[in-house]
Amino acid sequence: MSDYYPLVSIVVITYNSSKYILETLESIKQQTYKNLELIITDDCSKDNTVVLCQDWLDVNKHGFIRTKLIITPHNTGVSANCNRGYQEAQGEWIKCIAADDCLYENCIENYMYFIAKHPYIRICQSRVQAYINHFDEECRVENTYSLPLIMRDNVNITAYDQYKCLCINNLVIAPSVLMSKKMWEQLDGFDENISMCEDWPMWLKVTLHGEKIYYMDIYTVKYRIHSGSIFGGTTSDLLFKRFFKVDSLVYSLYIKPFAPFYIRFINRYNYQIRYVLDKLGMNKRKLLFRFIFYILNLPYRVVFDLLKKY
Repeated sequence: MSDYYPLVSIVVITYNSSKYILETLESIKQQTYKNLELIITDDCSKDNTVVLCQDWLDVNKHGFIRTKLIITPHNTGVSANCNRGYQEAQGEWIKCIAADDCLYENCIENYMYFIAKHPYIRICQSRVQAYINHFDEECRVENTYSLPLIMRDNVNITAYDQYKCLCINNLVIAPSVLMSKKMWEQLDGFDENISMCEDWPMWLKVTLHGEKIYYMDIYTVKYRIHSGSIFGGTTSDLLFKRFFKVDSLVYSLYIKPFAPFYIRFINRYNYQIRYVLDKLGMNKRKLLFRFIFYILNLPYRVVFDLLKKY
């Protein structure tokens, strides 16, 4: 164990999370690293999430340096909810987690050991283990979220290399990210103009400002995929996700003003293919539609594959 022992804030993002929140909180309680602050920020849940959190904190708050439950009278979206939690955090480092995921018990300890050896790091991601619905062995998903070299090589790449790749696809595993509170402040937090997508715009801001996203090759988080959800790609009947409004906002704010022409072109090319196919009713996992999408998307795949290998 390193002598480096800063306060770490764990920020739990909740919204109608009563089904899983206690499991998440118990995983935080079991952390081997003990210099922890726990912030729970709720975005006006309609179920009993807040009651469950308050009851749990009443029993377990003495296991933390500090605890705080943040509530709001109106639903504001995930970006604003994250900002409330990060603003309240007093730790040098912030680990954010959704209220349906869990931390491995040595998650924070491993991160602090890694950062102690690499003190120039300000943001880092790691490996996650995905599960379908439940964190049982039979629900474990093999070989998920394998990152390309450009997001794993801590030596030979630059933040701008990562930025160009992130303009085309979000390659950061958000549940695993650990971020410096000071860096979050310097970047003015998450972009609340994009209320339902906090992560992708932040990674673009991070790399645009010259901060490389480092990688720790250790599992730190159990990530829950909900079957039947559009986020659960293994069970969805959609060929691709319908995030057109988010895509357009991210492009206009973080890609169009800063990215090279060929990056902007391939981003819009992929967007238009998805938009048109969706409008034509072809956003389905049928063999013919998959073939058409594959052929039309070849230029995007070629450029993206080249960028990933840099």
